[in-house]
Amino acid sequence: MSESKARCFRHTSIVALLALVGALNGLIRDLNHRLPSRGRGKKQQLSALQESIQTMVELRNHVISQAIHQRPRDVAPEIRLLVFEQLEKWILNYDEEFAENKYFRYFGMALYDKRPEIRAEALTMIQKCLVATPESGNRMFLFLQFFAGRLVEMCGDVNMRCAELAIRVMVLILRVYGEEAEGKEILDNEMIDRVLLTLFDERPSIRHEAGVLLRAFIDSRVPKDASNGVAYQKAAMELLCAFSATLRSQYGEVMPERYLIDALYNPLQELPPFLENYGSMLDFVLSDDALEVVVGLGFVAALLEKLRCKLYLGPLPKEDRRQGIVKKLPPNKQEVIDALVTSLSRDVGVLLDGVLEKHRGDVAILSGVSAVIAAMEFKAFTSLEQVARINALMTLMRKATAALPRCEEAHLNQITCAWLGFVVEDHPLKSAAKGQIQELLKQVLKQLSALQKGKKRSESQLEEKELFHVWGRMSILSSIVSLVDQWDLLKASILRYTNSSTSPELLRLILSTCMRCVLWQLKVEQEAADSLEAATTASQMIGEIGNVHLQKYGKWTRRDKLKNFTLLPVDGMVFSAISVALRCYTMSQMEQDVFLGNSVSCQVF
Repeated sequence: MSESKARCFRHTSIVALLALVGALNGLIRDLNHRLPSRGRGKKQQLSALQESIQTMVELRNHVISQAIHQRPRDVAPEIRLLVFEQLEKWILNYDEEFAENKYFRYFGMALYDKRPEIRAEALTMIQKCLVATPESGNRMFLFLQFFAGRLVEMCGDVNMRCAELAIRVMVLILRVYGEEAEGKEILDNEMIDRVLLTLFDERPSIRHEAGVLLRAFIDSRVPKDASNGVAYQKAAMELLCAFSATLRSQYGEVMPERYLIDALYNPLQELPPFLENYGSMLDFVLSDDALEVVVGLGFVAALLEKLRCKLYLGPLPKEDRRQGIVKKLPPNKQEVIDALVTSLSRDVGVLLDGVLEKHRGDVAILSGVSAVIAAMEFKAFTSLEQVARINALMTLMRKATAALPRCEEAHLNQITCAWLGFVVEDHPLKSAAKGQIQELLKQVLKQLSALQKGKKRSESQLEEKELFHVWGRMSILSSIVSLVDQWDLLKASILRYTNSSTSPELLRLILSTCMRCVLWQLKVEQEAADSLEAATTASQMIGEIGNVHLQKYGKWTRRDKLKNFTLLPVDGMVFSAISVALRCYTMSQMEQDVFLGNSVSCQVF
């Protein structure tokens, strides 16, 4: 009946057979415990009991080999799951008889099963066996060695439960085998690196499990003579920074430190000692090597963001939204975190001006310093010496921004966040920061005016890179202060540069600057809702730039230069959509027709 074509018969018979084997297992163990000690007059009794036990063992093995053996391959998932559940119980409860490779190998099939609950059952068995069974590491060696590649693959399983369990199994393997995991050819560095890439998973639960694995990996690599104290913290931080540098150089990750900090630290748990005692982190900030400085700044910025609940890694997936909810901390724990934020902000803040001076002109380091500035607590600077260092930092930031070359959009955004960090929160240095911004605005407008005059005198002598430099700075300023009083200059620029020879990246910088200028004016309108003049000004600005955009949009989407740069038509379409949605602006019938045509072009593009 266990091989019947009818699923109901197979299911019923296998339940009965599994119960029979379970009963035989219990009876065999009880009889083994009741075996009398060897002595005079007990030889015949001992022989009879041993013969009975052997008969039961043969019966059990016969049932397993003839009936149960094929059921892990049954087409019915509920039958497969039932068999694996019972096998797990036997391995855990009767480890002397069942914790062997010939029974472990059944779970190798389960690791490849298409049903997630069966894959999870196999991973649960491995996890429980490694934790509960004393000699499980040696007994499972061949099984783990053979299926190590599959376990690594399952760390990226589409099912979140399976992925979590697979990463936990990897953690246990590292803890059971330690440094011998690589020597015994169970896990090599390449496998561990593949698993650690789950640190960048979009699901917070997976990232946190990967953080536990990262801690276990660090502990397995730190020398035993540095297992605690300052030596451990330094060695752990060096490993962490080396891993981050590898992620940047070999995998092209932009800010891996943010994901590493998010994975390593859960606000409801204790902060790892090598992060809480951040001295080793600051040593990297003061390094002479540019990559080490970038990595150190990245860790400091990410830690401050995490401690201040400002670390954002994108929208949460539907299946893991609960993990993204930040729970309110107890008052005593919040006080400890606030003290750490103040201390770290103060200690790193007074170093930043020296870092900028030492690595003058390095955009990556400027971006890293900007990330730290955006995350710092400025109320931490109370002494005259500290205030003087921050004032020097603001001056250097102004000079660096005024001389900023063409760079990636991520760097522009980070520098913008730094200036916003100076002026958004209330602190004693806010007025000084506003003064630096006004001085920066004067410098950049002077640069733009010089370019405009030079363009009129000799168009061929101006290189496009100079325009990129200035408009990158203008893009930063448009996010910090209102440029409404410079609207004529901005409008003239977008009219002048919307030609076939202008780079689409440059057009996008100009368009985004104008869009932000319009949004600043709309903010004024909202604050003074009764002012007809403000509403008229905003509507007029949208109309002026909108006409240019509607006329040129079709040409933008057909240009050969846009084959590898699609952000210009996308941003243009966003601006059109915003204009349509605003109540202060009404499109004419002709503009509506052009807008609909552009919408179709954008979809095709």
